[in-house]
Amino acid sequence: WNGAMTAGVANSAFVPTYLKKSGYNTANWIGLAKAVSQANGLPKESIIAYGDWAALVCARLGGNVIVLQHKGQDVLVPLVDEAQLKVNPYLQGSPILFPANRTNFAKFTFEGKDYTLPLNEDWSQCHIHGFVHTRPFTLVEHKENEVTMKLVYDKIDEGFPFMCEVWVTYTLDERGFTQSYVIKNIDTRNLPVVFCMHSTFVEPEEFILPISLRQERVDGRATGKYVLLGPREKKYVTGSPSKGVNVDGYYLASGRETQIGDYLYSVSEQFDHWVLYNGRGKGGFICIEPQAGMVNGLNYAAPEGHRVLEPGKTIDFSATVSYNKR
Repeated sequence: WNGAMTAGVANSAFVPTYLKKSGYNTANWIGLAKAVSQANGLPKESIIAYGDWAALVCARLGGNVIVLQHKGQDVLVPLVDEAQLKVNPYLQGSPILFPANRTNFAKFTFEGKDYTLPLNEDWSQCHIHGFVHTRPFTLVEHKENEVTMKLVYDKIDEGFPFMCEVWVTYTLDERGFTQSYVIKNIDTRNLPVVFCMHSTFVEPEEFILPISLRQERVDGRATGKYVLLGPREKKYVTGSPSKGVNVDGYYLASGRETQIGDYLYSVSEQFDHWVLYNGRGKGGFICIEPQAGMVNGLNYAAPEGHRVLEPGKTIDFSATVSYNKR
């Protein structure tokens, strides 16, 4: 760790309260990094930095990046206190959603067998967002500008009895911040995959999103049909404000690059949908979520609804946030 690596963020005021309570040096990222390292050997809260970028990654909180800053400014909404997770566990950083988004009535059929997930969203009567974001990851490697974590998912009692590994690598370099994910099927049967990141950006003045059709929904539940974009949604394609505007929907992607204020979010080809949510334009954030597969995709045919991963096979996803002032 050196001053050059943390230029622009050395005096960041952000330190989560659960780190402050442990007596870490709150004056700068370098002191915090050293304190975490000394306290834990390989830290659960891992700081990475490169140039004007810095991030705080927490393996035990679902492998999430709980702070991402560029030139000392938050790019993603930070996790300031773990109490936030009890209010809404999806609106800080970029939580990993697998199996992603809503599954109607918390039920799905895969390869002739019926499964029942926990019904965890009463108003829509859906299961939402899966289990991975609640699981502690294992830190595999921590470098100055990169961290890799791993989760072995072997819970067979939650309605999703498929064994798999989820690998996550976060990298800061000249491109910006890159998220890389690998899912490996370690089971003896096929694995259905609907994957998403609930990336929660600090609200920009304007965003641009490449979408072509909206996935129809009734009472929050996707119907499996696509409909034309409305007048307001067409503005998302050319440029729309978020503040004061209700931005909320499931969309078929027409491209894989979205402009969010001064930042470009570029995602890999596996992502064929975008999901939007901004708390009715009143919360100071916008979730721009790349998703592989449809909402309620476990109930729709592959490959449009979901991907099918054979035993021993892997599937990878990636996304990069880069500075791209317009």
